[in-house]
Amino acid sequence: LVRRGGMRDVEDKIPGRGDLENEIELGALDLTLPPGNFSEHPGNQGLGFQNNVQSGYNIVEIGAGTGCLGVGLSMALNRHDNTDDLCGKGKMQSSAKLLCTDIDKATIKNMRFNVSEQPRGNGVSKNVGIEPLGWADDVGGDKFSMAVGRQFQGRGTETMQNSEDPLRLVTHLIGSDVHFGCHTLEPLSSVVSAFKLRNPDVNVVVLIRERNPDAYADVKELASTIIKKVKHGLERDENKKMQSELNRFTVSVRNVLHDEVMNMKLMEC
Repeated sequence: LVRRGGMRDVEDKIPGRGDLENEIELGALDLTLPPGNFSEHPGNQGLGFQNNVQSGYNIVEIGAGTGCLGVGLSMALNRHDNTDDLCGKGKMQSSAKLLCTDIDKATIKNMRFNVSEQPRGNGVSKNVGIEPLGWADDVGGDKFSMAVGRQFQGRGTETMQNSEDPLRLVTHLIGSDVHFGCHTLEPLSSVVSAFKLRNPDVNVVVLIRERNPDAYADVKELASTIIKKVKHGLERDENKKMQSELNRFTVSVRNVLHDEVMNMKLMEC
């Protein structure tokens, strides 16, 4: 994506995050899409990408950085009916819309540039939106809710008939390499738990990198903090339906990659 899609990096604001080329061996990236639907592959079944979502996927990404993950998901989930057509002449089968977010103004500007530079025929600029989002209990407030509504309007209309909250339109909340121990524990747990309280049906999938021997404790603490905040939110909320939907709420953490280069864990709820 970085080499062929016009991605550029921006100087990182978080100490120790490192630039993208140092984080990932670009030569090892497989940029070819396998035949068939992305969700049909065994490795994706646990991520909540299933074929029976008639209204498509409405995905919000937190801490999107360069926008690499959002662009990649847009290309994987939105397929041409003619896969041999790399010039954009085939008809795009749109299955997913994404809203990529970050808090830093320079990062947002750079991400918009990266999305705008994608080839016209792959539909990325049409399907990927960019919005600023700070991690807090209000999930960006009314301004962000309006942005979610604009990005996903006309999709998931049945859900909107049952609720005026645009966040109910979102099917997935995702993030990759967004946890940095005590620095992000409170804000990250706040935005995830608040999102879950406003939309119990959302699939939360966050990939977390272990940076030191005690990192697993950080991941477990993040998971337990999210659970505590959701339960606390339910105690204050008198909405019986919401309490029923989140009555057995839990957070799972499992290993994804474990080698000498990069240790990753997947947090889902």
